[in-house]
Amino acid sequence: MKKIILLIGVTSFLWGVDSHLLDCSIIFETRKDEIKAQLDEIDERQQALQVLQNATQVLLDEKQRQLQAKEAEIDQKILVFAQEQEKAQADIDEKNKQNTQALEEKEQAILNLIAQNEEILAQIKEVKDDKIIKAYQGMKEAKAAAILAGMPESEAVDILSKMEVKDITKILGKMDDQKAATITSALRAVEPNRLEDSAASSAPLPNQEKSDDEDIAQDVQEPQDMSENEDSQDEETDSQSTQEDSPDTQQNPQDNNAL
Repeated sequence: MKKIILLIGVTSFLWGVDSHLLDCSIIFETRKDEIKAQLDEIDERQQALQVLQNATQVLLDEKQRQLQAKEAEIDQKILVFAQEQEKAQADIDEKNKQNTQALEEKEQAILNLIAQNEEILAQIKEVKDDKIIKAYQGMKEAKAAAILAGMPESEAVDILSKMEVKDITKILGKMDDQKAATITSALRAVEPNRLEDSAASSAPLPNQEKSDDEDIAQDVQEPQDMSENEDSQDEETDSQSTQEDSPDTQQNPQDNNAL
């Protein structure tokens, strides 16, 4: 009895399983076309996606190629521009160097010309000064003193500074004391050693203490005395000449009366 009941249970279980499998098979067969359509759609989408990815990659590759080409072109332009700039700068430097050299040569030529002109002017001035000095040395001391006293002090000092000390003292001896002292001070400022040596050599006693102004005054006074003596002699000579000429003058009226 138990076996029969067990057999019936097993049979019922197997019948239920078969029924369930049968239902699944029916459902699968029913949705098979739908599932296949979905799979085909998925496959088409995958293919489309792959095509899109390929096209995108091609486009990216093309853009990358164009970008690299553009970068290469820009780099080439930069290189050419840099070379042109370098060449232009080299040309500018060369021109500046040439201009600088030309300016230096012109400047040196101008300096040489100025130096030559200054030398010529100095020679002309020296010749002119020599003529002026000789002219004053050929004058009477009194006349030279009067002319020098009437001109600006700087010019008088410039002329006297080129003369011998003995001539200077003779001319100063014919000037007014104040004017002579002023010019003497100016001469001492121009050539102090020259006048000091002259004053020292003309001092009668080496050990005698004198100021520099007293030495110059002594140098001026001695030629002044000599000049006064010379003027006195000239006046005597002129007087004698006048007396010698007077007999002739007296004789001429007699000759006229005789005629």
